[in-house]
Amino acid sequence: MKTDIKYVRIFSVLICFCGASLSMLRISSLTLVKRRILISSIFIDLSWADLIGNNQNYTLMIRNNSQNAFLLLLLMIGCISLQAQVNFGLKGGANYVNNIIVTDLFDNGSDYRLSYHTGVFAKIPVNRKLSFTPELLFSDKGFRILEDVASPSSEYSKLKLSYLNVPVLLGYKVFDKLSLKLGPEFGYLLSAISRFDGESTNVEQIWDNEFDVGLALGISYSITDKIGLEIRYTHGLSSVATDVQFTDILGNPIEGEDVKLQNRTFQVSVAYSLFSL
Repeated sequence: MKTDIKYVRIFSVLICFCGASLSMLRISSLTLVKRRILISSIFIDLSWADLIGNNQNYTLMIRNNSQNAFLLLLLMIGCISLQAQVNFGLKGGANYVNNIIVTDLFDNGSDYRLSYHTGVFAKIPVNRKLSFTPELLFSDKGFRILEDVASPSSEYSKLKLSYLNVPVLLGYKVFDKLSLKLGPEFGYLLSAISRFDGESTNVEQIWDNEFDVGLALGISYSITDKIGLEIRYTHGLSSVATDVQFTDILGNPIEGEDVKLQNRTFQVSVAYSLFSL
């Protein structure tokens, strides 16, 4: 049942993104009355989905404040795109990721590791300077750590956290080809795999927070009309593990300390524009 619920939630995120994109494609050709009907139907669909979710003891689309904010952002972007020419494209690149413990008491000894991300984007101009860019990305996060900290020659173990991420960024064009980007990133955890001593183990029961929220800041440069380069940093705000008992170096439980495990992600991406509508 838990696996089925996870697939339903993944499908819901995809439907939200695809639905907003399809609205962008269709809505510019509609009359004002039809636009109002279409936007109203979005609210009706969300209410229906929420009702179905509550009847099944889990929420299909609206589960917490983070998801509410995500849906409202998509709706707002859809409304902004009523008269805009939307640019669609592909992107991908390298991640330099870590998962750190936010506390002054101890360090988990984790180190950054290289990984990757890939997905699609839609760029929606607001005016000559501003634009919105929602993205749908598959992103590999986590960290690496020495199996034996006392031995420098020891091999690294890895934690792989596979996310379906939806960054929603506001872009500001500083120069003709250079833009700054800032906005939230919403993530849904697809899997959590630990690789230790040559073996892979499912550790979703430890890294148990399926929904991740972060703040992204980046800079992009348009090499040509079709090709762009972007550098971005995403600072995780939520803890990816919510039900973990931490201990000190002597094995004693740490009590009364708000310990958080948060994602830290540096990204270098290449974007390719496919078409505009």
